[in-house]
Amino acid sequence: FYEHFQKFCPDYLGIVDPKSRYEKFSPVSFDHAVLEQSHRLLFVEGKFQWTDVGTWKALEGILGPHGENTLVGSTSVSAVDSRGNIVWDDCDHVALVGVRDLVIVRHEGRLLVMDKNGPQEGMRKLYEMISKDESLR
Repeated sequence: FYEHFQKFCPDYLGIVDPKSRYEKFSPVSFDHAVLEQSHRLLFVEGKFQWTDVGTWKALEGILGPHGENTLVGSTSVSAVDSRGNIVWDDCDHVALVGVRDLVIVRHEGRLLVMDKNGPQEGMRKLYEMISKDESLR
C-alpha cells in the first residue's frame, strides 16, 4: 500500500497537517490515483450490496424517508406540505413549508440549499467559487 502511494502519488505522503496542504493537491480519488495504476492487485469477491454515495439522491436511497422527507443524523424537522426533501442540520431545528425536492444542509453555521434533482456540475462550480474567496472558507 505504502509503495503504491510512493510510486503513484508521493505528494500525499508525509502529511502532518492535511488542512494546510489540502489546496495544493489535485482532486483525485484513491481509485484513480492508485488502484487504476497498479498491476499488483488482488481482488476478493464480496457478496454484499454496494451504493456509491456520490450524490444526495444516493444518500437519500440509503437513509430512506422519515415521513415524507429524508433526515440526516439527528436533525429535527417540522414540515407542512413539504416532501422529497433531504435535510441535514447539525445545530438546530428546521421548519419546511410548501417546498419539495430540496437539499437543505446547515453545518457549522453554513447553509446550502439546492434542487435535489439539479445537475451535479453546480456543486463543482460552487466549490470553485468558494475556494477562490478566502472569506467564504
